[in-house]
Order: sequence, then structure tokens, then C-alpha cells
Amino acid sequence: MTGDADVRRALVTGATGYIGSRLARHLLDAGWSVHAVVRPGSDRKRLPGSVACLVHDQSAAGMARIVADAAPDVVFHLASQAQPHHGIANLDAMVAANVGFGAQLLEAMAAAGARRLVEAGTNWEFDAGGHFRPNSFYAASKHAFRALADYYAQRHGFSVTTLLLYDVYGPEDWRGKYLSHLVGALKRNESMAATPGEQTIEFVQVDDVARGFLVAGLAQMGPDAGPGLHRYRLDSGRRITLREATALMARLAGRPARVRFGERPYPPQQIMDPLSVGPRLPGWEPVVSLEQGFRLLLDEAGIVDATSEASPP
Repeated sequence: MTGDADVRRALVTGATGYIGSRLARHLLDAGWSVHAVVRPGSDRKRLPGSVACLVHDQSAAGMARIVADAAPDVVFHLASQAQPHHGIANLDAMVAANVGFGAQLLEAMAAAGARRLVEAGTNWEFDAGGHFRPNSFYAASKHAFRALADYYAQRHGFSVTTLLLYDVYGPEDWRGKYLSHLVGALKRNESMAATPGEQTIEFVQVDDVARGFLVAGLAQMGPDAGPGLHRYRLDSGRRITLREATALMARLAGRPARVRFGERPYPPQQIMDPLSVGPRLPGWEPVVSLEQGFRLLLDEAGIVDATSEASPP
């Protein structure tokens, strides 16, 4: 589907989330018209005012109206419920968010004639050698959505690009990740408990990730795009253990990190070596180095002023 001849049109799910909100900004900066699928009552304060918010009533018919009204050139699907653990209390919500919502989106795209989809996968679905070995129900549910996408690719000629994400970090991160806790502890000169810290991490800065989605979206509209499923990694190219990352952050901060490694056990689903095979997204390279990204976090916390050295392009 092609919208206005001069303006590319994007429909973004998960636009109020950390990565989705950054993607919306990058799309706008690149001249796209951006529509976002939002839930009733969702917090939209992080979305630029120029994003058109389309409220989803949780029905398939409602999703069909949204996609038809947005008339997207490309759909960017980032909405999910990412939980490391599942149980009776959250099972229905996870299935609805990660499979049911996606099924509604795919069917609505088919009805509206929208055929281009870029979606967020996770390296949690695979072991280091690329074998399907989900470490959680969440990872398995993401794979289940992809089986549905495969059907629509075969039945309706969809072109689906999956971007496998690693540990995404960056400024303005409200998700309570390890790096946020570490920077907070450094700022307050406090100690914090951690796992033994020998797991290997691929930290990828959030603006690099958002640029990856933009690159994939543009490729979907290019002359070489075709139907089928395409899977690529958005990896940093630099692997580092949690202990090494902690030491790097402390060195950049100029103060010791009082981290009590080994006080917490590894979670049962801990991945020690993330996915390391398969192609990286063509035409994309990470721009923000780990040192630059970490300095931005420290600068945001007021620990160092590294803006002049670390501002990403």
C-alpha cells in the first residue's frame, strides 16, 4: 500500500514503549507521517504531538478500522508484554498481547492491502548457535507470532522483516534495567547486589536500534523487497560480560562501583552467551560506541559532563 506520494506513512504498535517512542521520533525526523496504535488510557507523554494516536478497543474489527484509516506504507510492530516469568496471573495477558494482538494486526493488514511489516524479535528465542531454544514463555510467544506471520507471507504475499534485539539501553529509560540501577548506585555512592556477572551481554544503544527499524522500513519499500520472512540481528558487534560493563561504567564515572557480585543467583532463564550467528541487518551499523552510550547515561545522572564527547549523530 502507498499513501501520499510525497510522505511515507508508518503505523507503529508499542509506540508508547521505550523503543517505540524513540522510533516514532526517528520516523518523524526522517519525514514520515506516523500513526500509533494505543490502548485506552495509555500514557502518551513521551510521544511527539505530531504522532496521530489511534485508540484500539481490543477487537479485531477495531484493529481493521485502525489499519484502514492509517493506510500505512510500512507497519512497525513493537508492542508486546515482555515478562521473564509467566504463570496463571499473567498468562492470559501475555497471550493476548504477544499472539492475539498480533493476529488482529496481521488480519487487518491483509484486509487493508498493507503488505510490509517490520517487527521486533528477541535473541531470547535462540541459543548462541541459532537453534530455537526460547528461554521464556515470552520468547516462545514471540516465535508463535512469527508462525502466524509466515502464514500471511505465504497466503497474502506479506514481506516481514524481523529484527532480533539484544540488551537495549539509553537515556530516559524508565524500565529499571541493570545499567540504570548501576548509575543510580554510582551517583549515591551506594552498593548493590548482582548475579556473579559472568554472562556475556550485547548492549545496543536505543537510538541505534530505532535507526535499525528505520533502515528496515526503507528497505521494505525498495525495489529489491519481496514477499517472505527475513530475519536479521541488531547486534552491537562488541561482547562484554556484566562484570566488564560494570568496570567500564565505573572507570568512566571516575569512582568505584560497589557491586556485590554473586549475592544474587542467576535466574533460571539466564542466557550466558547470546545469539551470535545469522546476518546483521544490511545497510545498518551501530553508531554509538559503548563508551559514548555509557557517558550519556552518566551525564544524564549528573555524574560527568560527557555531552560534547558522546552525543550520537
